[in-house]
Amino acid sequence: MSHFRFVLLVSVLFPLSSAAAEGAMRGENLLQSLPPGYKIGYQTRQGQMSISELVPSDEFVESWTSMVTTQVFHGMRIPADGFQQRLAANLSGACPGANAVKIDAGEEDGYTYALWQHVCPLNPATGKPEHFWSKTIEGNDAFYSVQFAFRHAPSERDVNLALRHLAEVRLCDSRIPGRDCPAVGPAPQN
Repeated sequence: MSHFRFVLLVSVLFPLSSAAAEGAMRGENLLQSLPPGYKIGYQTRQGQMSISELVPSDEFVESWTSMVTTQVFHGMRIPADGFQQRLAANLSGACPGANAVKIDAGEEDGYTYALWQHVCPLNPATGKPEHFWSKTIEGNDAFYSVQFAFRHAPSERDVNLALRHLAEVRLCDSRIPGRDCPAVGPAPQN
């Protein structure tokens, strides 16, 4: 396998088929690396939504300083920019002085995506600032949202980590020529 360790969050939440366990992923899959020094802190599925939260290895989802949140809305088709705009409006209503900036949008591997930066100068619920970058992808089987957040003013290193991570987030689909999924190897041992 390449130097990337793929965490298939959709597959982590729901067991892989036997074919996938033998190395062949089926259907549409979200590919996302586990950031260095992070662990899976929480994951669940409720109805049509799956959520996974990654936190630094020495932190917990109840008290994080940085977090990667992945949401999968199964069976839903949502416009990538529309979701970001609603997210910005909700943040603005909940956080005085909040702002959002569209960084990029377009097509990647045949899927429409949008990348935005959202800032809450002081979250009333936590008393801390929150800065996050959000990538949304319109899949064929689901809608995907991945956010990389910080509960502090992020350093240049933090921003680079978040943007590199989100740039690597991709979809693949074994059913569509040219959008093939990588082979799945055994989970790395920690």
